[in-house]
Parts: sequence; structure tokens; C-alpha cells
Amino acid sequence: MPLILHCLDALTHGPKPPNEDAHGVAPGAAWVIDGATGVNRGANILEPSGAAWLAQTLSDTLAGLLSGGTPADLDATVAAAEARVAAAFEQAVGDRAIEAPDLPTACLGLALLHGRALHLAAIGDISILHRKADGTVTLLSDHAIEAVASRTQAAFAEARRLRPDEDPWPLVRETIRENRLLANQPGGYNVVHPRVPWRSLLVRATHPVAPGDVLLLVTDGFYRLIDHFGIHTEADLVEAALSQGLRPMIDRLRAEENADPHGVRAPRIKKHDDATAVLVRVAAGDDDTN
Repeated sequence: MPLILHCLDALTHGPKPPNEDAHGVAPGAAWVIDGATGVNRGANILEPSGAAWLAQTLSDTLAGLLSGGTPADLDATVAAAEARVAAAFEQAVGDRAIEAPDLPTACLGLALLHGRALHLAAIGDISILHRKADGTVTLLSDHAIEAVASRTQAAFAEARRLRPDEDPWPLVRETIRENRLLANQPGGYNVVHPRVPWRSLLVRATHPVAPGDVLLLVTDGFYRLIDHFGIHTEADLVEAALSQGLRPMIDRLRAEENADPHGVRAPRIKKHDDATAVLVRVAAGDDDTN
């Protein structure tokens, strides 16, 4: 009996428009995406923002590649996605001259089921948690982005310390623009990029699976429940998603963020971030129960 990924719950929540996350599911696939808009000095290069455009274009591309239900090859899927998104971007921007730091990027977490093997891939700040029937949980994430994220947070903290009554963004803009030049470069960080190759930089894992295994794919905004606020561990984040559903977890996260608006308890660049999660269960192909 073939296995499928049965969607139990999926939710994306943006505190303000545009929501720059995206997500999707197919019978043998699930993904989450977190877009990052370029650090522009002027107007957005695409609407509603470069990040929202890139996230949705990548999600739509994956949906087109994976909606047929035939077990997909990970290498072929990401190669096609990289090429199609790059072509769509060039068509969208035309002949405009765009500086590298102005380009949008994105983080991606992708799960593909092939027979009784689960192929996972992540690039950027995305987490994929796989809980097996015995309750053990494994985490796949791309940690290359953490060093740059730490430097960015430190720059914001220093700007707030030196000029506590000012908006820190203008003070750190040029530093962040310089950081964006490190995208997909040696010693830098890895992301989906419309012009710089990225598929070879994916962090990958292959796991054997059985009916009843559960996957939770989350963007960093949702993962704040673990790494910023300590409300959950990796193991009980999956359990909470199963027992509570994703909406109460998002509500709890927003309440915690609102109670710590200046990042005293949980230092962070943004008070809120777009948060997205997809919860799927490995099931037999004829199993449509929740």
C-alpha cells in the first residue's frame, strides 16, 4: 500500500500585511517558505513586496511540480524550482538594474515522500521536526544562517543602546546590506535566491518512515515558541500541535510577544514575525482519517 502525507493542520499568520511566508501540501509532499525582502534604499522592486512575491512564486512552482501525486525526486524537483523561479523573477523585473542587497531571498523547508523513505531538505532558517511512532523526534535545520542572524541582532542591540530614543533601522541598514552580499557565498549563509544558485546548498536528510509518523515544518517565526520564549521543546512542540492545533499555539506566541514588546525577555529584531506551520502524518494511501 503506497504511503501519503496527510495534512492534519496548516496555518500561516502575518501580524501585518504583506505576509511574506507561504506553504503548501501535496499527497507526497509538504513545504514551508519564509521570504526576506531586500534591504532597499527605495521602493520595493516587486509588489506587495519582493519577499512575498518570491515566497508565493516558489510555493506555486512547487505546487505545480508536485501536485500530480507521483513520487517526486528531490534533486529534479529543486533543480526545476530553481530554474523556474529564476526565470519568473527576470520576467517580473524586466531590464531594471537592481543592486544585490535589494534582491529578495527566501528560506525553504521541503519534505518529499518516496516509497517508505522521507526525503527532507532545508535552506535558511526553517525547521523540520519528524516524530516517529516511538515518540523520538529528529530535527533538520540549516544552521549556516545563525551567524549572520546573530551579527544582525547584535547590530540592532548596539544601535538601541547608543540611541535608545531612535528607530534603529536607519542606523543598521548599511550593515545589513553588506550582510546580504554573503548570501550563498563561502563563509556566508544559504537561502533561496532569484539570481545566485542555491539548490546545491540545501541541508538534506533521508529517513525511513511508517504510517503514524508525524512531520511538523515551521518557519522561524513559529519556532520562536522554542528558541525565543522556551514555551516548548522540540518534542512537545509536535505533541502540542497534535493535541491543541496550530491556532492556539499562534495565539499563545502573539500574547508572549505582546507581553515583551521591547525584547527584554526574548531579544529579537522584530516584535512579531510571520509564523507558518504545516503538520502532516504519514498514512496509507486510502487513509483519510484525521
